[in-house]
Amino acid sequence: MKKFKIKDYVLLSIISLFIFSIIYYIKGIFPFGNNSLIWGDMHDQVLAFYFNFYDAFTGSKSLLIDFNSAGGINFFGILAYYILSPVNFILFLAPRESIYQMTTIIISIKILLCSITCMYFLKKYFKNLPSYILTMLSLLYGFSSYGLIMYQITSWIDAMYMFPLVVIGLKKIYDLEKPNLYIITLALSLIFSFYVSIMSLLFVFLISFIYIITYKDKKDYKKIITVLGISTIISILIASFVIIPSYLEINSSYRVQFDLSSLLNSKTGPLTDKLSMLLFGGIIYTGIILLLIKFKKNLKFLMFYIPTILVLTIPIIIEPIHKMLHFGSFACFPYRFGYITVFFLILGGAYYFNQIELKDNNKKLNKILTIIITVISILTIAFIAYKYKLRFQKSIYKLSLSKDSKLIILLFIMFFFNFISSLVNIIFYNKYSKHLIVLTTIISIISLSYIYFGIDSKNKHLLEVYDNFKEINNYKFNDNKRVKLDVNSDNRITNAAIISNIYTFDHFTSLTNKNTIETLKKLGYTSYWVKTSSKGSNLFIDSVLGNQYLITDYSVKDDYKNNYELIHNYSLLDLYKLKYNLSYGYLLNYNDTVLDKDSSFDISNSLYKNINNTKDDLFIIDSDFTLDNIKKNKESDTYSYSKIDDKLYAYFIKDIDIKDTKTLYLELYRSLDNGKDQFSYKNLNIYINDKLYIQDAYNLEYNNVINLGTYTNQNVNIKIELESDVYFNNINLGIMDNNKYNNFIKKNYIDTKVTYNKNKINIKYNSKDKDKILFLPINYQKEFKATNNGKNIEILKVYDNFVGVKLNKGDNDINITYISSGLNKAIIISIIGILLLIIFNYKNIYEFIMNNKIINNVLYYGYILGYIGFILAYIILTVVFILSYFHYF
Repeated sequence: MKKFKIKDYVLLSIISLFIFSIIYYIKGIFPFGNNSLIWGDMHDQVLAFYFNFYDAFTGSKSLLIDFNSAGGINFFGILAYYILSPVNFILFLAPRESIYQMTTIIISIKILLCSITCMYFLKKYFKNLPSYILTMLSLLYGFSSYGLIMYQITSWIDAMYMFPLVVIGLKKIYDLEKPNLYIITLALSLIFSFYVSIMSLLFVFLISFIYIITYKDKKDYKKIITVLGISTIISILIASFVIIPSYLEINSSYRVQFDLSSLLNSKTGPLTDKLSMLLFGGIIYTGIILLLIKFKKNLKFLMFYIPTILVLTIPIIIEPIHKMLHFGSFACFPYRFGYITVFFLILGGAYYFNQIELKDNNKKLNKILTIIITVISILTIAFIAYKYKLRFQKSIYKLSLSKDSKLIILLFIMFFFNFISSLVNIIFYNKYSKHLIVLTTIISIISLSYIYFGIDSKNKHLLEVYDNFKEINNYKFNDNKRVKLDVNSDNRITNAAIISNIYTFDHFTSLTNKNTIETLKKLGYTSYWVKTSSKGSNLFIDSVLGNQYLITDYSVKDDYKNNYELIHNYSLLDLYKLKYNLSYGYLLNYNDTVLDKDSSFDISNSLYKNINNTKDDLFIIDSDFTLDNIKKNKESDTYSYSKIDDKLYAYFIKDIDIKDTKTLYLELYRSLDNGKDQFSYKNLNIYINDKLYIQDAYNLEYNNVINLGTYTNQNVNIKIELESDVYFNNINLGIMDNNKYNNFIKKNYIDTKVTYNKNKINIKYNSKDKDKILFLPINYQKEFKATNNGKNIEILKVYDNFVGVKLNKGDNDINITYISSGLNKAIIISIIGILLLIIFNYKNIYEFIMNNKIINNVLYYGYILGYIGFILAYIILTVVFILSYFHYF
């Protein structure tokens, strides 16, 4: 048997660093330039979370809660979802301003770790695998299309490099060895990457049965299932301090949307994107094809391997099964368990090459043939990558290759030549073949990396956007006032609050609280999917929520000129300050609600009357529009529009006689369902006095309230032109009285002193009245604990989502503390899991459990019933998939 030494890992690392260096040098990526791997969710989400992670250890931020974003969000769930990998601690080797560059190093190390753990697995179980095949297969795991596509959400790669170690531990359980490695590696995988490691748990459930009935004696079935079941439970218990807070946060977000009809009728789904993750590594498929050709010799392995591959690849075609494995639905990124499929494809190739001995056939014709085919292959692969890189990246930037059908063909051509070159070199093996296989594989990896690493056309701009928000961090904002971000998507980082250390209602994560989104939407702000935004709404709501500042990249609107003063120009953005000095919090006379109001203007009036202690309204609400060619669906009570004869445009029209100074706001409202509202203003043109005011408002990324301008003593004609189908429940015009607004700001200013420190807030205020409610623009959290002047008090939930505190007359020294939901209990459960691991290691206890018939039967038959249910779901969803082409479910 051939024994491999540490030099294999050294060589693997050198080749990986060579590939990184080549790509980074060509693309000018750090450390060879200012470009970066950052784009997409990494730009909008992960990068900012790295900043909060960094600041929590070096400053006054907390790992439990982030008060900067969305009015205050649970950060521990985000931490567990994205950040807990030990690799991320590399951030602390550099100053804060270098986090952007350090992210490239983090990604590189994680991809390298994938290759290293894969090599460790292959070395352990395939002792006769030729060294060059071992190295290439290990490289292909790290640089698989899955890894190159998914690296932008870096925590996904943590699950990927832990997976080979989990499988080694799993194999020990199959062999009735001690389960410690499995328990520890699975627990660590769940801790490092909870969300994706759930897919590893699914794999353990699905594949174990196939392996056991193929390779194990019947008398050992129950023992193996018993140890496996208990070990898995212990792993989950150990990781509970991550799983429970994360689950609670996911459960309160828009991420958990289950639509049975959507699942059953989803057909093949994003087939192109799923297939793209598997079109790499010609040497892998060469091994698998030759393995299948020699099926008689490899029958037992194939009895395990073929069902396993089918379980993992059927979801590529049958989308209902795919969604089932994602618990009913998913967004944007398909095939989350693709790393498991990639690993098992590599396993098939390794199995074949481990059992054969390739002998040199040094015929001259063979040498010429392999060299010619290899040269043609690598030139074709490199040419396609070079020629079509920008075209690939244009679709990749939109998170889908399916928008350009030619791309999957080009990917297949690259894969085909990679495969043919590898196949020819194996069939006509000669003294050059080893080097030609290595060359083809590395060129293929470099070519795919050239396509997938970074978005070249966006790199310079994304860095400039980042630099702008980083520079804003140097500006000193007063009294924790909030910042309204009215910025186009190309110039925005949705989580800029964390990078810039500003307070804003903008936020984007998969875990964004559903109630926060719905409340902000009701208040008139633009919010969709799992994003909240401070765009939209009206000046009064902005003022009540403490939006003292404005960051924008638009040409300065008239309304901004009227109400804001420019205080700083950045290269892409402008920073303004509201001319009025706003309170941070207002005094309420009574509590009220948001979600039951008909419009944001109703809510504005409620707040105005409550704070101002008056019966007058601030807004006149006008919904009496003239509707032309608009149909109302009586069943759903929504309006819809259709062109007549493809010529007429539908429109709303309204004349308003303005007295004194008024600001006009338009609200098209459809639903609190965030999945339906993104396109509310698409193909909509607004005319003011026959002059085009806003064209295709969707380009401005509004989906709720739009400012139509401020007018004084004049008649205003508003015409809203609809160019395609639009659906909404109601259309409202809000007319704000500017004189009343000005008087409100002056009359109701209060001097609160608010300080944030870690997971605590301190508010000091001297009240002239007793039992007034101090309304604070901070998201209510049921986990808040509060004291006033040292005595425990209740935190009120006011206007459905905000913090309210009943005041004492005189001095109020209020301290609010936050502890993540379920964290204390989850830590206790994790400690119990660790204790169970220790107890499980005692020989007598381990053997008692493994041989106890009652425990064996309960776990074994429970597993079998669960497996039967899963297989039935596979079968039923396959039948539904076929029938869905003929019948809508």
